[in-house]
Amino acid sequence: MQNGPTDHPRLRSLIFESIARSDTFGDLIAQTDSAMRRETNQGLQALAAEFDVAAETMLRTGAYGKGDTDIRFEFDAKGCVTTGTASSVSMFGLEPGQNLLDRVGESGHAMVRDMLAGRRSQASFTLFTYPQLRPVPVLAQAVADGAFQAIAISLRWSSAIAPLLRAGYDLTDAEIDVLELLFRGHQPKDIASSRGRSLETVRTQVRNICRKTDTHGQVDIVHLVYGLIATTQSIQADQMAAAQGSFSLKLASGRRMDVECTGPDTGKPLLFLHGCLAGRRLPEAALRRFGNRRIIAPGRPGHGQTPADSGLGLRDVVADLFAVLDHFGVGAIDVLTYDLGAPYGLWMAALAPDRVTSLDCLAPVPPLIDWKDIWTLPVETRVFSVLSRVNPSAARYLALLGGQRILRQGPAGFGKIVFANSHFDRKQVDDDTGAQRMFWHGHAWHVERGPHGFLADATLSSTAWHDGLSPLRTTPRFLLGAQDRNVPRCGITRLASQVAAEICDLPDAGHSLLHAAPKIWLDKVSL
Repeated sequence: MQNGPTDHPRLRSLIFESIARSDTFGDLIAQTDSAMRRETNQGLQALAAEFDVAAETMLRTGAYGKGDTDIRFEFDAKGCVTTGTASSVSMFGLEPGQNLLDRVGESGHAMVRDMLAGRRSQASFTLFTYPQLRPVPVLAQAVADGAFQAIAISLRWSSAIAPLLRAGYDLTDAEIDVLELLFRGHQPKDIASSRGRSLETVRTQVRNICRKTDTHGQVDIVHLVYGLIATTQSIQADQMAAAQGSFSLKLASGRRMDVECTGPDTGKPLLFLHGCLAGRRLPEAALRRFGNRRIIAPGRPGHGQTPADSGLGLRDVVADLFAVLDHFGVGAIDVLTYDLGAPYGLWMAALAPDRVTSLDCLAPVPPLIDWKDIWTLPVETRVFSVLSRVNPSAARYLALLGGQRILRQGPAGFGKIVFANSHFDRKQVDDDTGAQRMFWHGHAWHVERGPHGFLADATLSSTAWHDGLSPLRTTPRFLLGAQDRNVPRCGITRLASQVAAEICDLPDAGHSLLHAAPKIWLDKVSL
C-alpha cells in the first residue's frame, strides 16, 4: 500500500465477503496480518484508511446495519413502508413499498389497522425477522397525517435471566443453551449442528422447554424470553443485588461498575478480576473449593453492563476497583486474576500493598515491552493489537465480525475459533462441554454492550502497562500453562523479574486453564 490502495485487492474484497460469510473471517485476518508484515508505519496508516473507506461504503449502501439501537422505519396510511434504516432492512427485510401487514403477527393486525384508520395514535405489535422468523416487539405512532414511524425493541439476551429460568421453570443448563440459540434466531437443525447433537435430541429439548414453561412452540418461547429480559432490565439495582447477586454500583467518581457477588456475606472476601476471555464466572470446581468465601467479581469498563469509557486509564480502573471494595467494607483481600486481569491485580498490589494479601495470576498476559515482540503473538491477537492503536474503527469492524461469528457457532465452536493456533487448548475445550459453555457464555457477557471492552483490552495488551512497577511486597504467583501459545514466555519471564513474581508451571494446561483445567490450578493457588 505504499504504492496505493489497489495493492491489496483481495483484502478489500474479503472485508465485504466477511459480512455475509463467516467462514472467510480467518482469511481476512490472515490477509490483514500479511499486509501489516510488509508495511511501514506509513503503510499501516494507509491500510487503516482502506478499512475506513470500506466500512463507510458498507454503511452507505446498507450492507451492514447500524445496530440494535437504530432499527426504525416509516410507513404510510396504507401500511406500505416508505423509508427505513439499514438495520430495519437487514433485520426484517422491509424494503420501501412492502406492506407492513404482510409481516405483522396475527395478534397485532387489528391494532395496526386501527392506527392506520386513525382510531388510535399508537400501537404495539410483533414483527418477524427475515429469514429466521424470530418475533421482535415493535412500537409505532402517528407522526403526521397519513405518516407513521416505528421502532423495534430488539432486546439482547441477558445472563441475568438464566437464574430465573433455572429457579422458576426448572430448566437445565443444556436447555437454557438451546433456548438462547432459539432466541438468537437459530433453527433446531442449526442448533443440533453447532452443539454436536442429533436433531431429535434438540427437538426433545425444545419440547421439554415448552412443557416446563407452558408455552406452545418456538414463537411463544421467544416471547417468554423477551418478557423475562424486559422484567430483569426494569428491576432496580438493589433488588437485582438481593435476588441475583449482580448489580450496578455507582461509585464516588460518578462512574458505574457492574459487580457480581457469590458466597456468604460473612465469608472471607476474594476478588476475581476477569480477563478478555471466559467472563467473570469461576468454574464449578472453584466455587465448591471457595464455597465458604465471598467472591466479588467486578466487570471492567466495556464488559458486561459496565459502561465503556475510552478516557479511562489503567490506574483509573484500579481506583474504581478499590472503590468497589470500600463499598463492601473490605480492607485487605486475596486477589485472583485471569488473562488480562493480571495488569489490574499487579497495580492494585503496587498502589496499595497493605490491601492485597495474596495475588495469584492465571495465564497472565505480559506487556508489550518491545514492538518487535508483536510478531510473537498469535495472528488474531497481533492484528487486533496493532489495529486498536492505528485505527480503532477498523479494529471495531473486525471485532464485530469476530464476535458475531463466535455467537453464531455456539458453544461447540468456541475452541475452533478462539484457540485455532493452539491444538492443545482447542482439544481441551472441544473435549469439555462444560468449558465450552462457560467460555461461550463468558464471551456473550463480554460483548453485552458491544466490542468496546475487547478493544480496550487489545489496546492494553499492546502497551507497556508495566512502566512504573517494581518488586512487590506481596509476592505474586504466575500460574502458567506449559502448553500456553497465547502469551510469549519471554514476556512473562521479564515481567516476573520486574515485580519479583514466582512462576509456577502447569505441565498439562494451556491458556484455557481457567475452565478447562480447574483441578490443576486449584491445587497450586495460594488461596
